[in-house]
Amino acid sequence: MLKLELVLQGTGLSPAESGVNNYVLSHVDDLMHMTIRSLAEACYTTPTTVIRYCRKIGYSGFEEFKIRIRQDLSRYDFESYSIRRSEKPVEVINKLRVMHADVISKTVDLISLTQLEAIVQRIREAEVVDIIAFDANAALADYASHYFFQVGKICNVYEDINQQLMLAMYARPQDHVIFILSRSGLSPRVLKACQQLKANRQYAVAVTGQSGDELNCYCAHVLHALFKDDFREMGDLTFFTSAKFLFDCLINLYCTANYDEVLEKEKRYNDLYIEEPF
Repeated sequence: MLKLELVLQGTGLSPAESGVNNYVLSHVDDLMHMTIRSLAEACYTTPTTVIRYCRKIGYSGFEEFKIRIRQDLSRYDFESYSIRRSEKPVEVINKLRVMHADVISKTVDLISLTQLEAIVQRIREAEVVDIIAFDANAALADYASHYFFQVGKICNVYEDINQQLMLAMYARPQDHVIFILSRSGLSPRVLKACQQLKANRQYAVAVTGQSGDELNCYCAHVLHALFKDDFREMGDLTFFTSAKFLFDCLINLYCTANYDEVLEKEKRYNDLYIEEPF
């Protein structure tokens, strides 16, 4: 469990560590672009102190700290877009416009480019992309699957728990990249599937809400999307918008890395496709 109260209150830290903590709270948006040495220099301390600070507040080291601190602190500053009884249509529409822009902006803050590039490389090497999804997340899985197929990558969606477990048990790890969609990351069905994926050495990537830290034990990567567990705060829409943007990033990065191949597949498909009249 990350000691966010220690970060926010600055208690239990040495004077040098407190200096790092104060800088972090004031420059969260800059951290992703900093090295351990540049952060140490900005705080007038040593890289050793920075590492000690990262571990004391619950991270394994500086790289995890850079990726996760913005995610964890964003839980405290994510703006709520509550809907109210009898709101005017123009108010609802404007609130949605602002919400979409804010969610995407905050999702960008959670992204690690190194992590995305590693996932894209594995997608390039794999024969098949699989997506495990439950309930409302199936709509997001269908969107991502359609998008993967459009760029020439076979993508299967598994909503049934039995099929998910069989996928985890029998898929050849070198041929598959398996995404798991879970808003909370805490569902017993999700954790059971992830345990099986881990046991069979599958390359798994979780796309989950900010509380899904337990999935780090089972997945090669965890991509964090924003989520509010309340329909009045547009919780499902928030997660869908954020997670959809993550898939958009992955698939377009894949296209960039495989530009000529994607164009060739598109041309071959267009030559075969016969458009049906409406």
